[in-house]
Amino acid sequence: MRFRLPRAALLACALASPATAFAGPSECDAIVKAMLAVPDQPGVRQVIMLSPTQAGPTSILHKDAMYIREHEAKAWMKVPLDAAKRRAMAEAGLKALPLNDCQSADGETLGGVAVNVYAFKQRNPLKPGGMASSRILIGASDGLPRRMDLPDGMAMSFEYGDFPAPTP
Repeated sequence: MRFRLPRAALLACALASPATAFAGPSECDAIVKAMLAVPDQPGVRQVIMLSPTQAGPTSILHKDAMYIREHEAKAWMKVPLDAAKRRAMAEAGLKALPLNDCQSADGETLGGVAVNVYAFKQRNPLKPGGMASSRILIGASDGLPRRMDLPDGMAMSFEYGDFPAPTP
């Protein structure tokens, strides 16, 4: 069976993929540190919203696998992927699309969690020569990403906890 993600999901994955191979201000360092912490978490659920009312791909990360479905009407697929491989993918992503123009903003609260807010730019892989502006909300107490606001009204939410493995 061949699995294909929509272009929006590929863009979101590319924009959410940080790495250590870049130099930047402390704001960029904080974003990279937060994103590199995600692969090491024991349980993560990520939901990409294609618009404020349209959910897109959802993934659940476990220690040794990632479960993903394109949208709610599709079946879950299990992809063997441990934390080391997820980290390597994340690092490769930012080498290809490094962060630029990172800035911090006033803190906010998201779902009862205090978050630090950062804005940044990356090359847009879907628009050659173009830049994409994004915003990331990082938990103030744990340093973990909680939400990314992506170009074109898309967003990615991050939840941490003990999520059961879906049935593929």
